Amino acid sequence: MSMTPLRNHVGLAVDGGGIRGLVVAQALIALEDELGEEPLIHHPQFKVLAGTSTGAIITAAIALGMKAEDIARIFIDMGQKVFPPLAPTWFPKAFKQADELMRSVLQPFVYSNKRKRAQRIRMLS
Repeated sequence: MSMTPLRNHVGLAVDGGGIRGLVVAQALIALEDELGEEPLIHHPQFKVLAGTSTGAIITAAIALGMKAEDIARIFIDMGQKVFPPLAPTWFPKAFKQADELMRSVLQPFVYSNKRKRAQRIRMLS
């Protein structure tokens, strides 16, 4: 697989998502392979690294000079401890799926937007 050469100035932004950071780490392994198998921080084109939550951990690891393979290994080795499943492991599969569905439908947002909505309403009136 061959890719188009990078621009002179590249920013890498990684979103959050808990254990799904492993997917990003796998993509970064492919990127490193394509660019010559050295840590991304060694490529002079990468000017900005940014991330949210898990993405911040990944970009910090890149900034420290870690290879993507090592980042992925951390997610594999520590993922279940750091990001435990929501349902107990002894739940039957059907109960786990129902539990996840109910949590996604009924669980309120972690951060409330009531204050922002009130500010927006005041600005519009």
